[in-house]
Amino acid sequence: RGASAGNGRLLAMVGKGVTFDSGGISIKPADRMEEMKMDKTGACTVLSAIATVAELAPGTPLLAVAPAVENMPGPHSTRPGDIVTALNGKVVEINNTDAEGRLILGDALVWAEREGATHLVDVATLTGAVERAFGKLITGGFGTPQAWWDEIHAAGARQGERYWQVPLIDDYRVDMESWYADFTNTGTPEGGLIKSGLFLKEFVTRPWAHLDIGGSGYLRRATPWAARGATGVTHATLVELALGGV
Repeated sequence: RGASAGNGRLLAMVGKGVTFDSGGISIKPADRMEEMKMDKTGACTVLSAIATVAELAPGTPLLAVAPAVENMPGPHSTRPGDIVTALNGKVVEINNTDAEGRLILGDALVWAEREGATHLVDVATLTGAVERAFGKLITGGFGTPQAWWDEIHAAGARQGERYWQVPLIDDYRVDMESWYADFTNTGTPEGGLIKSGLFLKEFVTRPWAHLDIGGSGYLRRATPWAARGATGVTHATLVELALGGV
């Protein structure tokens, strides 16, 4: 964490840190499950970004939050149908234990606001839907209000990172309704990318953006511009945003 900003602005970068994601009780297929150690890429990115900013401009107002968990089956695992209360008091029905990332991000976003963050951006390997939509070269994301998304998009453009804004269609919220809670942690499959954003939106009251690196954050084979493995995508954008937004 850096110092407070003279202009009252404190940027919080929140990164999903699932150290290994088997899916839990809603277990994933065995094929390529070994790659799920990459589900902490968002957390690694925000920690790397704040370290970079600390080297380039010590004292820059900046907060990094990296909630870390492991998602494994076991006697104390979360079960489908469990009801949990989030940090902001909202009640969530877990209908799929493999949608754990949005649960920890929600609490982390609330915590960041309580720590005084005025602007938030989260980075996460959150969905497979984003890769099916945009492939490996483009990061999908959401933002509200529009001016905050535009600022992040411009920071990415200055650093050569490509983003595509996905609409937050509130009409899809009905597909996340629960008999027992305020909402479920997943909805019906169609529009799943949008519904992941609608879930996170329940946990923010200040300018916020979500960057889903589920496709762009990891390469299974080397390319002319990147090695195999984690790509570090969004790192340059976060640093640019922190240094340019003061």
